[in-house]
Amino acid sequence: MHIELQSVDKIFMFVNICYVTSLEKIDLIDDVKNIILKYRVKLKLKGFYKVKVFVNELVGLFIELCKIDELEYSNTLDLRILVFYDEDVYFETDDYFVLDGCGEIRFYNNKFYCNVRDVSILRMVEFGNFIFGDEVLKMLSNSVVV
Repeated sequence: MHIELQSVDKIFMFVNICYVTSLEKIDLIDDVKNIILKYRVKLKLKGFYKVKVFVNELVGLFIELCKIDELEYSNTLDLRILVFYDEDVYFETDDYFVLDGCGEIRFYNNKFYCNVRDVSILRMVEFGNFIFGDEVLKMLSNSVVV
């Protein structure tokens, strides 16, 4: 598991697939709720959050928490969880040779990108970052295939 505080109102979490009980939507929502509640105090979560969950069957869950409102929720936590099964997740790295064996490698902003579905990503996780959602769309529209 990896937690990254991107800003005051935005938190990114990565959960390895071994911690997920099932990929069924209802089970997935329960797993995400339990994970967020487990770290609620450490992350000082209170308010209303929009939670986007990007599912990758090979790697795990990519969770993005965006705070929507805090004023009406003084000491409570309310979550609106959205699950995305068909979104692409890309691996970003500075080193081209880390992506050896990847089907299609893209180059954008001095970084190399590979779709997570194209390669066994677990051996190279420590050499880069994952991108998903709007960042993938921006990268795809501006990148060049190497």
